[in-house]
Amino acid sequence: MTKNHLLDAGIVVLNNAKLLGERYSKDELQKPGLMYRTISSTHTLKTYQSAWCDVATWLFEHEQINSLQNIKPIMVEHYLIDKEKNGGFRSKGSNVKSLKSYVTVINKVLICSYIMEISQRFSLNQFTHLNAKINRPIYSRKSSNYWIEHNNRTYLTYKQAIDTVRAFGLRAGELAILQAQSFIQDKKTGKYFIQTIGAGNVYHLAECRADLRLQMNDYYNLFFENNIVDINGNFEGINSEKKHFLKGQTSHQFPHEIFRTEYAEQLLKQKFNEYDAGVIFWPRSLLKIHDDQVELLKHIYHANGRQTFDPVKIVSLDDVQTQVGAYQGPLRAFYEVSKSLGQNRIGRLLAYI
Repeated sequence: MTKNHLLDAGIVVLNNAKLLGERYSKDELQKPGLMYRTISSTHTLKTYQSAWCDVATWLFEHEQINSLQNIKPIMVEHYLIDKEKNGGFRSKGSNVKSLKSYVTVINKVLICSYIMEISQRFSLNQFTHLNAKINRPIYSRKSSNYWIEHNNRTYLTYKQAIDTVRAFGLRAGELAILQAQSFIQDKKTGKYFIQTIGAGNVYHLAECRADLRLQMNDYYNLFFENNIVDINGNFEGINSEKKHFLKGQTSHQFPHEIFRTEYAEQLLKQKFNEYDAGVIFWPRSLLKIHDDQVELLKHIYHANGRQTFDPVKIVSLDDVQTQVGAYQGPLRAFYEVSKSLGQNRIGRLLAYI
């Protein structure tokens, strides 16, 4: 039986990308050129390896190819069409998020192996034979309202837990570890926050949406009053002890991601009203954020085919505006929403807005 060299070659490429990622600091890895050609964490590497195993096995068996150089766009489209129809849970079809993950790993392998340029990477939108729903956002504000309207009994059963997710944009795992000490109020602004441990075991603060502040005050007033802190200073963090006190705190009966999308959209609009648009517009892929400062980059194509991202200047975060998806506005607004969602790059907001 012929060995699947396509699978092995892709795994080698991904492992090398992880080794390369270990040579750079977290800030350096935010540069677009490195971002696409490296892998920064073991968890991400395992996710890519799992997805590539599925991709390479299908291409090997159905397209009879055994080399990375032989992967063509039409083959990728054939694979995605099959996954859309027959993949996913109980083979009922993969959702948009899963299809995007397959495209991402194909791009990662081909770009890291220098078979494909960054500018040539695949996207779902280019494959016209996929279901039309593929080109729409994964989640939307309408789907949040729709879910509540059509699942009213479940909503009323877990109302406090669901409203807490809507107000703070919590993941399922973040809701599950909620405790009294998680709720804090900023001494300077009076804003409500939840301190939590998110994806990758990273600590972050999730800000409360202004339109749900009164509701959170009704639920958690005593917690907030007992935890008034300076969020820009040092204060006691959360402990590891789990104290479940909400009905549905560990439930999977409601779709957290739908409510995180609602949260991202509403908090972004709120932040747009809080901050003035910067005087400098710069593409988000050419920005490197350092706390309250931003390094502006330019993409240089050299005659020998090499590409670099060279610094232009460093400016204040408040001086810059950018665009993410259909939204254009203050960079600080995108940055703060991204941090509240527990994301380390503003580009990750594309999954929500």
